[in-house]
Amino acid sequence: MDGSFLIRAIVLANTIAVGLMLVLAVVRPATADPAERATAAYTRGDFDAALALWRPLAAKGEAGAQYGLATLYDKGQGVGQSAAEALKWYRKAADQGHARARFSLGLIHDQARGVPRDLAAAAKWYRLAAKQGVARAQLNLAILFDDGEGVPQDYGKAAIWYREAAQQGLIRAQANLGAMSRDGVGVARDYSEARKWYRLAGRQGMSAALYALGEMYRLGEGVGASRGEALKLYRQAADQGEPNAQLHLAHLYHQGRAVPADHAGAFKWYRKSADQGLAAAQYGLATMYWDGLGTARDDRQAVKWFRRAAAQGMASAQYRMGVSYYLGRGVGKKPSQVVKWYARAADGGHANARYALGYLYLGQRRMSLAWWLICAAAHQRQANAQYIAGLFYEGRHLIRWPFSGPSPVRPDRVRALLWYSIAAANGISEAGQFRDDLKNRITAAEQAKAAALVKRWRPNPAACKRWRPQGGRSRP
Repeated sequence: MDGSFLIRAIVLANTIAVGLMLVLAVVRPATADPAERATAAYTRGDFDAALALWRPLAAKGEAGAQYGLATLYDKGQGVGQSAAEALKWYRKAADQGHARARFSLGLIHDQARGVPRDLAAAAKWYRLAAKQGVARAQLNLAILFDDGEGVPQDYGKAAIWYREAAQQGLIRAQANLGAMSRDGVGVARDYSEARKWYRLAGRQGMSAALYALGEMYRLGEGVGASRGEALKLYRQAADQGEPNAQLHLAHLYHQGRAVPADHAGAFKWYRKSADQGLAAAQYGLATMYWDGLGTARDDRQAVKWFRRAAAQGMASAQYRMGVSYYLGRGVGKKPSQVVKWYARAADGGHANARYALGYLYLGQRRMSLAWWLICAAAHQRQANAQYIAGLFYEGRHLIRWPFSGPSPVRPDRVRALLWYSIAAANGISEAGQFRDDLKNRITAAEQAKAAALVKRWRPNPAACKRWRPQGGRSRP
């Protein structure tokens, strides 16, 4: 074939092609695909136009239009909101393999929008969408595996799907994968991986990830411990509103650790964290008001914040509420409130509350409750309770708190010496005096036995049993 003819043919073909493209470019706006025009209308907020274009296409079975129509019904855009219609059209699109529709069906069953909550169904649809690359479906499926909801708990599968979502940039997936790598849950423990994912999440603004990364540097997990790097990360997280980082900074400033003591700074960060509802921060803020550190002393404000922390079940705050009513600081003196708050704190295991309540009951000669509380507090290293436990075992409690009826413990000079010795070592001078006096009245064998008990002694609140004289006595 003539070469010039071939060149001319190519040129002619190119000319025709270019001309056709120009024609298409001119007529495209007028004859654009209805589905594309519907999407454009939705994007600019013209929901009526989107509805008019999507409805006939959806009726013909076009999956994208079915998904678009479902979205309008789901959100009540251009049409009355209808969970039933949204579910209907999402399902039609999902049955044709539409990934976003499958994810939306998962959300509907997860959040019980128009249907009873069904996490198994949610997992089914999330899984299908996740396999098609929908990042949020991958994240939500990972969470279900992580929590064991709708599927058997499987940390390994959770880690797999967290990783898929994390690689697509989802912050929560990155942070959760960081936590799993740090703890060795679902994956092998890998501090380097943990730092990598925490850092990526932190760069996207997740303050909790920055705080977790700061903890790794403080503890030297997989890297040399660095207070400076930890403090920098805590500050970044705190400035972004992370309540745990704010609390940690407050503690550092309050106690003068890693930074110079700064009570005003401590007060500032306690307040920011307390305002977000963190009980430990509310308690810390209350103590600042109580002691007048970083702010003017204000007993009413102290009680206000103690009460908020106590309402969240914080035993230390409940104890301080009892102290407030006992001293009449910030509130009036009310014995009934003292007992109420001490009892709540004691039920939460607070040693000082158990001792204080036990001491009150001793004054009321309620020996059953008094002994159990004193015993439990003594086993929690409460020095005053240890001293009183010694009084009980020696029988001296009958001198201070005389009462009729059987004692909750049998006299035992060895155990008395045990508790006097421990209390004296913890700073109770009167216990030391009774210890020395008792040593002069018992045998060398008894002294040796008591010394052996002291050496073996370990805190054990469970050793104390409630004493019920009506049905027999239970003694530790």
